Amino acid sequence: MNKKRNIYALMLMLILILVISGCGRKNNQKAALTAKTVKAPKTSTVQNQPTTSEQTDISKTDSTVHPATASKPATTNTPAPQAPITYPAPAPSPSPTPAPTPTPAPTPVSKTPITLGSTADQVTSSLGEPYVKDVYIDWAIWRYKLDSCIYIDNSSNTVIGWMNNGNLNIYLADKDPSAPPIKLGSSYTDVLKAMGTPIALEPAPDTHEPLGLCYQHSAVGLHNNKVDSWRNNGDLKASMGSIYPSFPGFNINSTMDDVVKSMGNPDIVQNTYTWSYGNSMVFFDCNWKVIRIDNEGNLKIK
Repeated sequence: MNKKRNIYALMLMLILILVISGCGRKNNQKAALTAKTVKAPKTSTVQNQPTTSEQTDISKTDSTVHPATASKPATTNTPAPQAPITYPAPAPSPSPTPAPTPTPAPTPVSKTPITLGSTADQVTSSLGEPYVKDVYIDWAIWRYKLDSCIYIDNSSNTVIGWMNNGNLNIYLADKDPSAPPIKLGSSYTDVLKAMGTPIALEPAPDTHEPLGLCYQHSAVGLHNNKVDSWRNNGDLKASMGSIYPSFPGFNINSTMDDVVKSMGNPDIVQNTYTWSYGNSMVFFDCNWKVIRIDNEGNLKIK
């Protein structure tokens, strides 16, 4: 009897062991199926799908949701920040093109030359408008190209002088080839006959009469319309007499004629009584007597 009891007890223990192991195997299958259900993507075909009986058992035996099977909260898609919209700058309004300023027609220039006494209007008609007008107390100076200019008397508004560097239409007198050379005391008219129209005529500040006449590189000075000085650089027709090669020379108290016979015509005459021959100088008194000699070695002194 005892042996049979022992055998029954062993058989019951084996049955219990088998039942317990079977339950453990089912629980392991439940966990595996739950994990597969959570991780498996949603596709049209599900692999390793448990049977209907197993799904029923899972629902009956485990009513608590496994942490792995908890549904994740829906992810909210935050829109990416957008760059600010930049609108193109408005095209600048085209500025109106200014109408071209009409160029004034040049003043017609007359071929009539101007001379002493010509009016300002005649100057404009003959030479055109100057590029500048300088107004002084005694006169106005109208300036043209090449440093040429016209002196206009402020009172009479007429021409009283000029400086002509070749571009001004000016006429005063024709040169007379038969006219005698000028000398100290020659008149203003004598100068014009001997030399013709000067390239420059300088007026006297007080009387506005001709004060100086220029011819190329030479000049003639006037006082009360009489020649009282000159500078002769070879192109001036002037003579105080002829040189005498045999004349012995001059010295203090010699006369003007003695100086001319010894040296000929002076290169420069200043204020009538001061003569220059090269770098040497001879001084006269009002009676035309030599009172001083500055000899640089070229004077014929006796």
